[in-house]
Amino acid sequence: LFLSSGEISLADKMKEDGRGRRLAAGQEVRIVDIPADAGAGHGLFQNLHGFASADLFARHLRDAAFANYGVASRAYLSRIVPDVQEVRKLVSIFIKAFTEQYVPAGADGQVERVAQRFALIAAGGEVAANIGIVPWPAGTAVEGAGKCFDDWLAARGGIEPAEAREGIERVRAFLSANGMARFVPAWEESEQRNPTLYRDIAGYRRKVGDGWDFFIEPTAWKDEICSGMDARRLASTMREKGFIDSPPGPHVGKSVRVGDHGKKRLLHIPASFLADDENDEEAANAAA
Repeated sequence: LFLSSGEISLADKMKEDGRGRRLAAGQEVRIVDIPADAGAGHGLFQNLHGFASADLFARHLRDAAFANYGVASRAYLSRIVPDVQEVRKLVSIFIKAFTEQYVPAGADGQVERVAQRFALIAAGGEVAANIGIVPWPAGTAVEGAGKCFDDWLAARGGIEPAEAREGIERVRAFLSANGMARFVPAWEESEQRNPTLYRDIAGYRRKVGDGWDFFIEPTAWKDEICSGMDARRLASTMREKGFIDSPPGPHVGKSVRVGDHGKKRLLHIPASFLADDENDEEAANAAA
């Protein structure tokens, strides 16, 4: 467990080398990014405790830490070490209660593991308050750690596995970038339906209201969109979420008659998939 003054996330840092490396799920669990903004208009702080600005309060904390570092930790350790086995049991019970309170039902194990790390911090703070090492009221450490966890979970964007979330984002990015250029409008009465006008065809599209349904070729799905990922698992996850339309059964793809091209087994992405993304962005902008 550590704190960093870095102003960008680990994922953004990894992208700086230009090699397209992505953050692994294990790294996301071990190195947890949380926003340094308490939401009270004072940056990191919720309460300035009488200081005129966050900067003055931060300087005071820095000076106090330099003058008194080690005092609280020595007192803390002297109290818990003689009863460390009992403290260990109590902390385990505490962590279980914290995760039950803050982890949403159905969340992936990655989310629960991060919650356990925040719970450990909260437990340390509550023990420190209970034995008089720090002056804050009982429950303060839980509240603070819980808010940080909630902020992390909101920034993460969901409770599913990191790989699934990244895969869904990758599909959206691919369709947004290539939907008009590499998908043949096979059902439209237009000269643009001619496949010779397209290079590296990834599938077909059909007009639905103001958007397009996309039908992706299995090879494009596996070799390009899901390169480096478990293509079958991502397809199953997207079907469970309603992002892929397919009949019940083992096959995520479905048999479709594609205009003059005959029947094909394709992955059907409804127009609502991209529309939902746009609605989410609009909602986020409105909230901001």
